[in-house]
Amino acid sequence: MFAAVLIGVALLAGCENSFEPLKENNRYNYSMYGILDFSADTQWVRVMPLRTTVLRGPVANDANVFMIRENDGQIIPLQDTLIKLAQNTYVWNFWTTDSIIPEYTYTIQAISPEQEVTSATANIPVDFNTPEISYDSTKKRCLVDIKGEVDNLVVAEITFTFRIRYGEEPSDIQHYSISYLNEVEELFGGIKRFEVQSISEIMRVYGVSENQILNLSGELVVVSADSNWYNFKEDAAEIPGKFSNVKNGLWVVTGIVSKRLPYRPIVRGQEHFTFCPPK
Repeated sequence: MFAAVLIGVALLAGCENSFEPLKENNRYNYSMYGILDFSADTQWVRVMPLRTTVLRGPVANDANVFMIRENDGQIIPLQDTLIKLAQNTYVWNFWTTDSIIPEYTYTIQAISPEQEVTSATANIPVDFNTPEISYDSTKKRCLVDIKGEVDNLVVAEITFTFRIRYGEEPSDIQHYSISYLNEVEELFGGIKRFEVQSISEIMRVYGVSENQILNLSGELVVVSADSNWYNFKEDAAEIPGKFSNVKNGLWVVTGIVSKRLPYRPIVRGQEHFTFCPPK
């Protein structure tokens, strides 16, 4: 699910997944792994030397890494940050707070001390309208509408946060994500819509009644992506040589536009609702 994929990459800035490079590597210089998200304020890409062992200490970074905006040739140097993970391993993340532009093409380029180049190119999709969440009181259902052009919709997901009352004491906070991507329908006028049946699925999965679900809230995430997304989500980290758009390297870099908002009605006249369905 998206929470696991995107923010796993996310949080490139503090991810606990270390990369064990391919043994006896003579073909590639660096691995690149990341998502360029128009909606994010910082772009992160992990760039690692393909050595025969993982980094077991704060080894100096030997790469010069840039982001190139192919449409006009602008070159943006990326800052480096060394991150310490579990088991005393280290990774290099490269980042910039420079804005990226929808419908533009970007190349991440790493140059070794020997002037060998590793690169990956990602396309940023067209920007799209913030989804509208509404409650249909006639049919007593919750609807999410995505209006306007959307290139390659790849995520339509809600992560619910709640507690379960077992006996007198509530449980710890629970998080449960539901993908609605397969339920998205194309309506007249280019509207994409899906219906949310959140309470019933949570009740079924947790084996509880509605009255046992406490402090229910949620976050809606909708994402469009370039074609590299399909390689990215196939767990390139697990099989680094199988799926890759990195030249002279491994792993995947993809471009997306994401929208995140609280899961509650936002249409006129329903702003006072704190959740859908309203209680």
